[in-house]
Amino acid sequence: MGLPGALPVLNSKVIEFAVKLGLALNCNLAFNSKFDRKQYFYPDLPKGYQISQFDVPIAASGFLDVDIPLEFGGGHKRFGITRVHMEEDAGKLMHTENGNFSQVDLNRAGVPLLEIVSEPDMRNGIEASEYAAELQRLVRYLGVSNGNMQEGSLRCDVNVLVRPIGQSKFGTKVLAMKTLLGSLVGLAVKIA
Repeated sequence: MGLPGALPVLNSKVIEFAVKLGLALNCNLAFNSKFDRKQYFYPDLPKGYQISQFDVPIAASGFLDVDIPLEFGGGHKRFGITRVHMEEDAGKLMHTENGNFSQVDLNRAGVPLLEIVSEPDMRNGIEASEYAAELQRLVRYLGVSNGNMQEGSLRCDVNVLVRPIGQSKFGTKVLAMKTLLGSLVGLAVKIA
């Protein structure tokens, strides 16, 4: 809650899970890492800041190999992993269908999570879907999380970047949504 004088305590199980996940994703592990305090106001963040790793994550520069099913063209694809970092979860906003009001669920606020940030290597929804399915299998196998999306134990934030064919530089991010549609760049795994 960010009460005066209260200090965060690092959960040792989160470190163990972060190392397991980092190794499974072929990342380089950091001998030293640190946490930062990200200050921002959002209704689901009651204390006004989030404790997160920013510039020195626990794991970085990895990859995940995925086999694309034959019905979708088949083949093998390697997706780069930028980083795996630890942070605390925020709350959850629930909006009504008509948009008249929103509710805030703070039950998960402060719970540790691991965030996996991938490189923009996905080129279509099939690749994004297969990537997320492989990550789900991996976190379940490692025992890091149950990977149940319906419970919020595995969440995907998607950023879609548009660029003309043949251009190597990415354009402006045009869409961010929680579904599997394009260039997946963030995956949050709630610790079991």
